[in-house]
Amino acid sequence: TINNVNANLYALPASKAGTYEVISITDANCTNTNNPSYPEIKINSPNPEKDITICEGESYTLNAGSGFTNYLWSNGSTNQSISVSSSGLYSVTVTDETGCENPGEYYVSVNPRPESTIYPDSDVFCSDEYAGLKVDFTGTPPWSLTYSINNSVSFSVRDIVTNPFVLSTDIEGVYRIITLSDLFCEGLSFNDSAELITIPLPEINLGEDLVFCDNNPQILDAGPGFSGYLWSNTSTEQSITINTTGTYSVTITDEYGCENSDTLNAVVNPVSIADFSYNINNLEVAFSNNSQNAVSYLWDFGDDETSQDINPVHAYQSSGIYNVSLTASNTECGDNVINKTVNVSGIDRKSTRLNSSHIPLSRMPSSA
Repeated sequence: TINNVNANLYALPASKAGTYEVISITDANCTNTNNPSYPEIKINSPNPEKDITICEGESYTLNAGSGFTNYLWSNGSTNQSISVSSSGLYSVTVTDETGCENPGEYYVSVNPRPESTIYPDSDVFCSDEYAGLKVDFTGTPPWSLTYSINNSVSFSVRDIVTNPFVLSTDIEGVYRIITLSDLFCEGLSFNDSAELITIPLPEINLGEDLVFCDNNPQILDAGPGFSGYLWSNTSTEQSITINTTGTYSVTITDEYGCENSDTLNAVVNPVSIADFSYNINNLEVAFSNNSQNAVSYLWDFGDDETSQDINPVHAYQSSGIYNVSLTASNTECGDNVINKTVNVSGIDRKSTRLNSSHIPLSRMPSSA
């Protein structure tokens, strides 16, 4: 309702498309409800309740509708319709055959087309890892894109809301964005690309598992030419020397930061250690075996007599100095020998037997 209209020709502002009509009019004296309709303005739009939105490079046709005698647009055009491609407020006044006028207006928004930048231009990654390409966007989220690898296989990613977006991949090749859209518009051209190069893992081989004797330490060598070494014993050298049972591992790093590892098991067997002591009682010697890590023994008493007993007792035939040897053995690491000199003194057993066999009869007891 509009009150207190003092002009004989009144311009009714029209901000929405539709049919406008006067349903009653009252002057100072009377009321009349049978009045002619005013001209209708129709401006085509996908949604008459909202502003018109187009994308950069597009145009939109504003049409005031047919059947009017005159049109006057805010840009000076007197045509029924105008084509617009710039943001702004556009208005039109139409006049019908009775000379009645009605204005209308619409706001047109032009959104820029989204663009993308993919980087880095070139990068390398290890074959057991994923690379992360970053994509920067312009425009309004969410974004959707399609990218190609080596201009052949393509993949799509939709509903992206983070900017920059990280594209995680384990495929090498040249990556290009081939389609892009944001909330409002489609992108048109994409010229940048990024290349990913796969670096094979450095080769490392410590060899087969080891079994060796503790008197023969082994060297584990990871090989030359790497930028970093880290052994399970915290050594950072190219090689280490081992002499104990255990599991040994090393991680190597190449110039690109790629890593690889290898593990080796080592079993170290102890070497037998021969040793003995002895106790002399006249011509009889009791030997005590003090050997370690042995399972079998061989004694040589120095008088052409031998024994495999652990702790033998040996009776010499005569006094003398004898070179006694003990060989201690185990299955894994072989023999170990120790020699000691044993000085035996006492009544010779041979002399005793000889003298007793030549006793004169005159000295023999009468009972004999």
